[in-house]
Amino acid sequence: MPGAGDSQAGEAPSGVIRARYRRILRFAAWNLAAIWWFELFLPRIGLGRVAGRGRPRRMRQFARRFHDLAVELGGLMIKVGQFLSSRLDVLPPEITKELEGLQDEVPPVPFPGIRRLAEQELGAPLGEVFASLAEAPIAAASLGQAHRARLNTPDRADTGLDRVVVKVQRPGIRAIVDVDLAALRRVGGWLSRFRVVFQRADVPALVREFAATCFEEIDYLHEAANCERFAEDFAGDPKVAVPGVVWERCTRRVLTLEDVTAVKITDAAGLRAAGIDPAEVAPVFAAVMFDQLFTNGFFHADPHPGNIFVTPVAAGAGERPWKLTF
Repeated sequence: MPGAGDSQAGEAPSGVIRARYRRILRFAAWNLAAIWWFELFLPRIGLGRVAGRGRPRRMRQFARRFHDLAVELGGLMIKVGQFLSSRLDVLPPEITKELEGLQDEVPPVPFPGIRRLAEQELGAPLGEVFASLAEAPIAAASLGQAHRARLNTPDRADTGLDRVVVKVQRPGIRAIVDVDLAALRRVGGWLSRFRVVFQRADVPALVREFAATCFEEIDYLHEAANCERFAEDFAGDPKVAVPGVVWERCTRRVLTLEDVTAVKITDAAGLRAAGIDPAEVAPVFAAVMFDQLFTNGFFHADPHPGNIFVTPVAAGAGERPWKLTF
């Protein structure tokens, strides 16, 4: 299993990193000041009705500003936006609706940077490692992006797989994660000074937990091991499919998994086009999630629509013609 240690290909200059930190803090400070003024100060002096009239518009404006910031900066700002968009229980629709498609708007890294990092990690030119690898990514996310590829002949013989997806970390992402977490810790400290916040949540503790999760997420060997553990838990379950791991083509910053043709679980039109009734998918998905939590004790902690797919399969007697792919 090759690897290139902890050196970061394409790392951003220190001046860019410092500017990023300051920009995140300026955005947070300005918006926290606005929230304090409209949501705490004006009601305290009897002008709550005035503040309430413009609340939906202010929420939309905040969400749009954060959306633009996250798309431009990428990194953990995308993950924060993704988290906010999922909190329908505590945030108004003016915010969640504006941020719900954020993950799909991440711009990809130009392929030369991806090639350099992947070759550095795998220890050989990509033309030797894979029979082919598409330069255009099939998905770009906050921490990495994915490319379709075909294994070379020896790897096909060893694994029994042919078509794979190669996930490559964004060059320099570790430095970006570090500075984003530093900014979030600072913002968490500010938030913890508001009584309305610290009475309801330990924000610094939440940031610490978020940081631990992020550091695990940028270690692709950890993700590969989790993938195999998940597959073991559902071995023999006809409802669930998990892509196989090509361990010889995995490092901390490159992950190679079996390519599974699939339909996003929220793509109702795509499911119907594949002959799958979306109404049949929902209870199966719920049952699988309950199995993870209450039976296995090991669960998928990021089940957003970009990570859960429905894969059509050739049905046997009495079997469903599809599986959930995690």
